[in-house]
Amino acid sequence: MKYRNLWKLLASPNLALALLGGLALAVMAGGTLPQTPRMTGAEFDGWHNGWPRLAAFFDWSGLSAVFSSWWFSALCVALLVNLAAGIVLHVFWLIVWLRGETAPGYRMRGTGATPEGIDRNLSLAALPETGTWARTQGWAGLWGTPLFHAGLAVIVAGALLSASERFGAHFELSEGETFSGELKKLSKDKFSVAAMNEFGALRLDRLDAQVAEGKYLRELQAFFTTREKGGQPQEMTLTVNSPLKIGGYTFYLDQKFGYAAAFERTLPDGSQRELRINFNAPRAKWAAGSPIERDEVVTLENNPILYHMALTPGDSPSFALEAAQRGQPVFKGALSPGQTADLGAYRLVFLGVIPWVGLYVTTDRALQIVLAGFVIALTGFLLHLLVQPRKLRLVRGQTGWELEAWAMRDDWLFERQWRSWEAQVKGWKAGDIPH
Repeated sequence: MKYRNLWKLLASPNLALALLGGLALAVMAGGTLPQTPRMTGAEFDGWHNGWPRLAAFFDWSGLSAVFSSWWFSALCVALLVNLAAGIVLHVFWLIVWLRGETAPGYRMRGTGATPEGIDRNLSLAALPETGTWARTQGWAGLWGTPLFHAGLAVIVAGALLSASERFGAHFELSEGETFSGELKKLSKDKFSVAAMNEFGALRLDRLDAQVAEGKYLRELQAFFTTREKGGQPQEMTLTVNSPLKIGGYTFYLDQKFGYAAAFERTLPDGSQRELRINFNAPRAKWAAGSPIERDEVVTLENNPILYHMALTPGDSPSFALEAAQRGQPVFKGALSPGQTADLGAYRLVFLGVIPWVGLYVTTDRALQIVLAGFVIALTGFLLHLLVQPRKLRLVRGQTGWELEAWAMRDDWLFERQWRSWEAQVKGWKAGDIPH
């Protein structure tokens, strides 16, 4: 008996409402509070530097990463257990209901002829004088509630899987640059080392940003050449409401863009490679031709070097650089395209200015599970709403008959039919049937 009571407690509707309320609050928190997995590196530093105590509390409590926190997973698991227990109890009730082993909702006794329409409802042209007959119709409607609960369980399971295995990362790509899944380019959200193994290539051909009145972003478009692994290159356009899908990964615009200073860097051993330093352009300065500043500390051979940089885009681009090590200047000057800066450890040749755009890449394999859950839940809801299950059982003996019926409480059509039959048995006229 105690196990039965425990099972009923696990399947309690009140418990389900409490858990759903908790999940709703968690989703609201995850959608409104600052979430570090969605932040870029600059946003993360700004959040922790601007609000150190609040950021520390959010990190400790899991509010800074709600959907990957232990308590969000615990809520999902508890709701899964509740839904599973409820489904099992409901299925047992269905079996008992279909067998007619529960107490009927309607019962009627009489002598002589049965009410008109009973034969038709039992699908028999004419019932014999004695015997027992039963028929169930609309039985599919009985499965509406468990299917709806099963759909919710699948959605919760998909959300739980998404929180634990979801891949996501920020990165920046400038015109002419190709991304082939290199982890060093990613500011990771949460992913495994081998997360990008099946990715092909993504090359930014052109960026088109239109800013109205120097403040509001009117339109942002990025034109790419993409290639899935083993496939052929194709041209695609990425906009805010139209993400790219490549090899199981989805790419979104994170609405950050700016200019990159392109250099040719030469090391002391003579080796050369291209270097690009990205400057985040405020929308008010986009296409304005005004300087954009950036400070950065770079450690070379355990010695930090402070770089203060200012990039001026436009028809006559320039790059101003001040480098200091231990308070001593290493370099100070402004470069035009083709000019060189000798920083001791390496030499930089300023090549020019290139636009860049911020992207967010994610792959959420659990999304298909969540969509399947919505389909299952919707199917169950429609079955419950549109298909009315009914069961009739007639027992007829030599002296009289007994009619039993099982129907849902909200089946008003059957209730009206039943009252019509009762009126016939009592000898009422049709106009006297209560409504």
